[in-house]
Amino acid sequence: RGDPDFKPQNLRVDAPTDPKPKPPKRKGPKRPPPKGAGASPRPRGRPSGGSARPKRAGGGEAEMLAGLCTPGLLVDHYKLGSVIGSGANSTVRQAHCDRGRARTDYAVKSLSKASNDPSVVLREVQIMLRLSEQPGVLQLVNIFNETSTYELVLEFMSGGDLFGILIDRHRGQQVQSDRRGGGEVVVFTEAEAAATIRQVALAVQSCHDNGIVHRDLKPENILLDGGGTLKLADFGLSADIQAAPNG
Repeated sequence: RGDPDFKPQNLRVDAPTDPKPKPPKRKGPKRPPPKGAGASPRPRGRPSGGSARPKRAGGGEAEMLAGLCTPGLLVDHYKLGSVIGSGANSTVRQAHCDRGRARTDYAVKSLSKASNDPSVVLREVQIMLRLSEQPGVLQLVNIFNETSTYELVLEFMSGGDLFGILIDRHRGQQVQSDRRGGGEVVVFTEAEAAATIRQVALAVQSCHDNGIVHRDLKPENILLDGGGTLKLADFGLSADIQAAPNG
């Protein structure tokens, strides 16, 4: 730029100003764009290498479920007590309702809307309504649609569940066996075991006769009342085989 004849208007736009100009880029056939270059960016939270997560159901199912619920709030009808059980997506509390001088106890199962699909809750409710008044099946008394939960009011079984009875009896029999210096630990006598199995079999048969398969049969889901009568509970994983497609 020490040239005395240099003037701005003499500068060509396409003239290189670098004393060592770079070679021009070679023009060739355009490379095909990488796969997915024209697609929309992947939303955050979607797993890579697979299809998108299915959308949560909840449109029609939520409306149908709301139509089965009792108007108002749970606390307007029942007085809640302590927690008596919990599961992966639910909590069970004892409750009672005062009607005149009589007090009736219930169990309230709270299902969080954040972790329970309305279609699954609706299926459980519909199954329990179909099995209403069936022997050996826990009865659904009421349903409430709260802001963040579905509240299922169930009959209360004061005897607890079969699993707890097995544990308590085993511990008691083990203590007695240790005091005797050893020996066989008998949790249920043969007659007690036969009566228990018979009641469970009749309850399962009642479900099957109504087109319902429990699919989660275990001691924790077999409840007892104060007189030793057994009833099946927790139909959250149950299936309606009458509504299933053929084959």
